[in-house]
Amino acid sequence: MHLKELQNEVCGAFTISADGPLLIKSGISNKTNPALPDALFLTGKDGDTETYLIPGSSLKGVIRHYLEDNHILDGNAVKSLFGSHKGGLLRGKLSFSDAYADMATVHIVHRTNTSIGAVSQSTTHGSLNNTDTLDQGNFRCSFRIVNPSENDVCALLNALDALNRHIIFIGGRTSKGYGRISIKDFQMQVISGFTAEFKPNITAVYTDFVDAVAIYRKENANGS
Repeated sequence: MHLKELQNEVCGAFTISADGPLLIKSGISNKTNPALPDALFLTGKDGDTETYLIPGSSLKGVIRHYLEDNHILDGNAVKSLFGSHKGGLLRGKLSFSDAYADMATVHIVHRTNTSIGAVSQSTTHGSLNNTDTLDQGNFRCSFRIVNPSENDVCALLNALDALNRHIIFIGGRTSKGYGRISIKDFQMQVISGFTAEFKPNITAVYTDFVDAVAIYRKENANGS
């Protein structure tokens, strides 16, 4: 993006901490290797290190659905913030990095599950499956919103707060209690253009997630 098009931006980073079982499926099939679990946790390269990860696209998807389902943003605002493929590609103002795990904090558990028939109250034939589930671990993530409105930032913080308070979840098997996370080590900067030396003009810094949510909710309510 050209500098003259960048009026302001909000950028931040935080730690996603698993508050129980978490499963981000890798999509790798065990059909060619039956020794593998039915579902493996997604992995990727963080530099030269192989680690578990939560795709930024997964976070955006969860946040977008929450904002749409609860009518926090209207259709045009959602399209502007997240982008759209309809009627030509429109790039959204919001972007997330992939969240890579700190492997020193990770604990993976091999779990076996089966379905119980509603009528028979016994195991359903062919329903046995096993997964590698993350029971604890921290993932570092960052985000950026280009030329946001106050409402854009407030909406994002509201969605992150819903994740933090276990109102919404990420990953698979959420109906079974998976996907609960906490937001920790939050940092956010508001940048309004550039100085004469072409350095970012930082106008606000937030280091407490709860305070940032409360401040933006208050400002948004006063502006509405």
